Amino acid sequence: MSVSQQQPSKYPSPSGPLGKKPYIKRLILQHNERKVLVNLPLGQGGLYCHLQEQATKLFSEVGNDSTKIILCSTELSELDGEEIEVSPDAIRGVFDDGIRLLVVKLQSDKVKATLSTSCSHPGETVPAEIVINVVYGSRPGKVKIKCAPNARVQELMDVIRNASGICNDNQRWLWEGQTLMPYDTLSGSGVKEGDTLAMVERQTGGKPVIYLYPPTATRISATLCLVPEWEFSAIYPVVPAKTTEAGQELKWVVDAERSGTLTEVGTGLEVSYLYWEAETTAKGLVSPPLSLVLGATTAEAPFVPNQASLDSKDTVLLEVAKMTQYLDGALKALGLHVEARTSFITYWLPSLLKHDYVALRFLPQSVYERAAPLAIEPTPDVVARIFMLFKGVKANELPVWSEAFGRATEDVGRWADVVGIDLGKVRDAGLFRVIEWGGMEVLN
Repeated sequence: MSVSQQQPSKYPSPSGPLGKKPYIKRLILQHNERKVLVNLPLGQGGLYCHLQEQATKLFSEVGNDSTKIILCSTELSELDGEEIEVSPDAIRGVFDDGIRLLVVKLQSDKVKATLSTSCSHPGETVPAEIVINVVYGSRPGKVKIKCAPNARVQELMDVIRNASGICNDNQRWLWEGQTLMPYDTLSGSGVKEGDTLAMVERQTGGKPVIYLYPPTATRISATLCLVPEWEFSAIYPVVPAKTTEAGQELKWVVDAERSGTLTEVGTGLEVSYLYWEAETTAKGLVSPPLSLVLGATTAEAPFVPNQASLDSKDTVLLEVAKMTQYLDGALKALGLHVEARTSFITYWLPSLLKHDYVALRFLPQSVYERAAPLAIEPTPDVVARIFMLFKGVKANELPVWSEAFGRATEDVGRWADVVGIDLGKVRDAGLFRVIEWGGMEVLN
């Protein structure tokens, strides 16, 4: 159907520049007879999850578990008012169809009671039973899905989204070491009855950047390795990353000025820092999560990127409105200069603002180093590697975070001891200093 044939929506959209589709800023959520106008986030990602969260805040009768929310529409003109569920992948496209109202519903009792379903096509039998390992964070689980051999991975993603609330964009599907794309079919990928697939919830080690401050102009090599539980997703300056049994490895060679300006030897590119990001992999997730060493403290617990977790025992819990002030103080206590503090906060602020409360902790350098070993030549006088884990917390979850909430009033200077920062050396411009910051949002 052409655009001119579509029925106009009764919820008008804001006007946009000539020849361009207008950006939709608001839409209406409806549950039973109540309708509420809500604002949409500026980014393209996570819209479905954002609307699920809004529904739990606006309509108390749907409960506090946003993962049980589904969104439906009756405004598709070609369906003549028939109600149809909108998938996460289709959520942006519905605006192009003129839809401005979505109906909020809970998943059916059948979906809530069991994680077994069917994604067969009309007229087909269901001869195959594929056992899917759904593993995310430190809570692996297994579900059985009966499906036709030519079912697409997209259909499996929808099933897992309905059952667990993990948005399709955050799902990564793997089988025998290969990544399956949404449009791949099971039969076309070689998946047979009884095979096991893994679904990993994507988590990202966000914008770790490495500053190099030699006391005099120096040629420096920096070799960064990653354990197999995560892998590079972005690198700048761009250098090749090689894969070994121990994980991935890359090497930068730069001419560094005392000011921190770096010139990459291979290209002549001038940069202020070395940048990398990584996404978690499925490595080790089909087996039980790692056990802590008997007698080890929380601070000594290993950091396994694809099994990262947080609890009240080792974190600080803050209202999001107090987050920026707390972070600036903590990062200053950890030795970050003004530009680094500003870059850290502004990079993570959009992710933090999605939540009402946030729990966070900074990893001890020794723990972080085992997940991302960094070797610098010549040897620096001091290294400060600052990596934050954080997690959104809902208001109804606050009772289990009481320890962390009380810890928010403690002096932020404590983080220097936790991380292992020699503040005097970090601030001494006469020394060869290496400073890195990064972080990860824990999704489980």
